[in-house]
Amino acid sequence: MQTNYVPNYQLQLPPCSEGTFVISASNTMYKVDRTIGQGAFGRVYSGRDCNFDSARAFKVMSPHNAHLAYNEVQRLIALRSPRILHLHEAFIDNGGNLVLVQELADSDLARFIWSWAGPSLRYCPEQSELLTLKAAKELLEALALIHRSDIGHLDLHPGNIFVTCQNSLGSELRFPHYQNALPAVAFKIGDFGIARDLRRIPGGQFNWSISPPETLMGDEYRMDHRIDIYNIAMCLLQLYCGRTLSFTRQERLDGKPSRLARSLRTRMGEVISLGLRRHPLYRPCSAEAYIQEFLSIERSGYSEWKRMHEVDEHCYGPYTPWQMRRSANPQRQNFSLAHVVASIDQTPRFHQR
Repeated sequence: MQTNYVPNYQLQLPPCSEGTFVISASNTMYKVDRTIGQGAFGRVYSGRDCNFDSARAFKVMSPHNAHLAYNEVQRLIALRSPRILHLHEAFIDNGGNLVLVQELADSDLARFIWSWAGPSLRYCPEQSELLTLKAAKELLEALALIHRSDIGHLDLHPGNIFVTCQNSLGSELRFPHYQNALPAVAFKIGDFGIARDLRRIPGGQFNWSISPPETLMGDEYRMDHRIDIYNIAMCLLQLYCGRTLSFTRQERLDGKPSRLARSLRTRMGEVISLGLRRHPLYRPCSAEAYIQEFLSIERSGYSEWKRMHEVDEHCYGPYTPWQMRRSANPQRQNFSLAHVVASIDQTPRFHQR
């Protein structure tokens, strides 16, 4: 450890903000660089650990949100998994703010879809199916751990699902038109600010821009862990379509997300629609059961897209560009994901809390 970077922890450093140095209770010095996110309960900065020269994210919450901050710290300590954003430590700075030092992800799912994955997934539907299957297995694995700990996240949306990659996202998606050009990315869950005990889910503390129908209907339906299953399915639908989607309150009550997933006319769309059903009793009973639905696609050996391209791969090989394979098989020209979602506004309208 390079101790020359760590001054006396009794120095009166300014509160955590852009361009400052902070020292934690463990006598570790951090350099805070810039703001990367702003939420209703705090601000997130990027920076570095000066001791180990590694990237970190700093979530700073003011004293009047201390109860939410301590709640999030307790949840993250109890949940240690490669599929959940890692908490390195938490401390109080000289301004009285609670600072959570966490793993710094390369992107969140919203930016990943719109900036990198979106154009390539709309161009190459095979990649969309494989990437969505990978995301479903990793996110539902994390959700199963969360629910086994009797915790409900209650705020799963593309802004709270994070993407990490081995190389830069630009180099990973350099050749999106090839079938096997999947990015080496991992999906993780973060931001447990409003997470609650599953046995005591509050009726009024939700992110209403993403709330499932049972929360919008009040006490008519029982609110339980299937709130998270609905929100995960909504994120997977956006990844599968390669674009961010937004639905009004009435559209969610009418079941439009589930109908959109079924209208894709693929096995993946049907499985996603199971988690988007309006009544929670008709959704998968647990995250483990929902994983099995996605694994059934993988176990089948050939997805819809592989069956449709079987003749093309025999003629051109597995690395044939999508446009060449499409022209070689006229039966496939009547279907595309872009055609199904063409009626949706092109502007990303996802509203974070």
